[in-house]
Amino acid sequence: MGGLGSEARLRRAATVATATALGLVVASLAILTIEVTRGWLPIDQPGAAQLTIAVAVFAISFPVVGWVILRRQPTSLLGWIYMAIGAWQALNMFASAYSTVANFSARLRDEVDIAAVTTDLHATVLRAVNPSSQGLWIREARP
Repeated sequence: MGGLGSEARLRRAATVATATALGLVVASLAILTIEVTRGWLPIDQPGAAQLTIAVAVFAISFPVVGWVILRRQPTSLLGWIYMAIGAWQALNMFASAYSTVANFSARLRDEVDIAAVTTDLHATVLRAVNPSSQGLWIREARP
């Protein structure tokens, strides 16, 4: 009976790991869409689109194959290896997409005229609700 309970826990762990990996892939694809539409990712270069698609397919297929194996045989080492490779690739894909957005947003933050933004914000707030006070918080750029 103890073996069945442990197998059920392993199946749940496989499902959670698959859902996490696929969630990271979906988040990565959403960020990738932003990167492409804003021109931050040079998708028009030879091979860039094919490489991006290959990485996404790799990041999706490995955790799914691992999950399929682990749903039938939760103690299968091969299933856990597939799961680990897929989760690692999904994490790598997400980290890469996130770092690209962070890099460009930091660059844009340095190029924005803060005084003009503050003046526009002040005028907009006055037109909208006419409050008695307002504020703008800007985080310091990281070195």
